Amino acid sequence: MRYLYVIGLMLVTGLYTFSDGKGGRDDDDDKKSYHDDDKYKNDDDDDDNGGSNGNGNSNQNYLEVSVNSLCNFTCSMPEHLENEQTINNAVSLKFKTKNSDCSIYAKIGSYSYPYGASFSTLDFRLKYRSDNSSNVQSLVTNAIRLSQTDQRLFRQPKRSQTFHFYYDAVLGPLGYEAPTGRYDFTVIFTMTQP
Repeated sequence: MRYLYVIGLMLVTGLYTFSDGKGGRDDDDDKKSYHDDDKYKNDDDDDDNGGSNGNGNSNQNYLEVSVNSLCNFTCSMPEHLENEQTINNAVSLKFKTKNSDCSIYAKIGSYSYPYGASFSTLDFRLKYRSDNSSNVQSLVTNAIRLSQTDQRLFRQPKRSQTFHFYYDAVLGPLGYEAPTGRYDFTVIFTMTQP
């Protein structure tokens, strides 16, 4: 009998701050040149003009993703292959959007799977759990199946507060046809501002 299936979920955790664009210079780090090390040797790479370490104590906008629990699904019994599995409160998003409205997106970035498997059969979803926002817009409360295309989770109007959103990780039934082995994928969260 083939019951040993392991699905590994690896979440990208990170932090990004946005400049307010009022400084008259482009402080976006994507234009840095790696051969110009002296110019940026004291730059902490968080685009906040040195005012904070990006932990939400400045006036800058930022997004921080945290994994709250071990995000691994193990399929070792028939019911694991037939039913969805949920990791409650698996991911938290912490962000500030003081300068302008923002939208938060999620998608699957890189992935690997055993020979004979197909990415299209992987049914990984994020399900909204809770938040502390009183004015969130376009919030998707149903479980969102992630693909390699950005899926908008919600839109948050600007406000001078730190927001917290929590999500469950859900793996849909794989069925008995899925090849045995390890499936790894990375979830990428993006904060965009107009």
